[in-house]
Amino acid sequence: MNKTITISVLLVCLMFGLLVSSCVTIVPVSEPTPTITKQPTNTPQPTSTTQPTPTPMPILIASGTIDIPQTYMADLDTGIVPKGQKDSAFANVDLWFEAVTPTERYLESYNGASWAVVGLSAVGYNECKGMPPTTQRVSINDLPSGTYICVTTNANNISVVRINSINTAYVGKIRIDFQTWKQP
Repeated sequence: MNKTITISVLLVCLMFGLLVSSCVTIVPVSEPTPTITKQPTNTPQPTSTTQPTPTPMPILIASGTIDIPQTYMADLDTGIVPKGQKDSAFANVDLWFEAVTPTERYLESYNGASWAVVGLSAVGYNECKGMPPTTQRVSINDLPSGTYICVTTNANNISVVRINSINTAYVGKIRIDFQTWKQP
């Protein structure tokens, strides 16, 4: 009902109020306001997407070809063959070309390094990382050209060594190719 009708009803009640002992007052009732209810939507909830942690990769820190003269040593972390014990690189050597006699000669790990002679099949970082190491020396007569050796250096890096040649002259020399990786 609107206000005009309400006022009219009240006036009628007042005029007839004298005749009727009571008058009924009509109070307007407002019509309910329609309520709009939104229907729930099927909005997908965000899901947690866990990304796998990337595997750290080893970093190549040294590689090349080294000639190791008989009785000398080599540092595979730098590729240096120290010229003597006073050389600062001497403290970090990993391989020693030992000569007991002119004909009894060995290659051995040194200074806390360890190694594993693999054979004639090429290997890389992953294969060498899992090799069981030893510190036993090996006669150079048992290391033909093309032999691969895995070395864990005294700095705990992984090195792959390939024997290129062994000069068995009176004062021999071993030529190797090597690659050394810093472990992640």
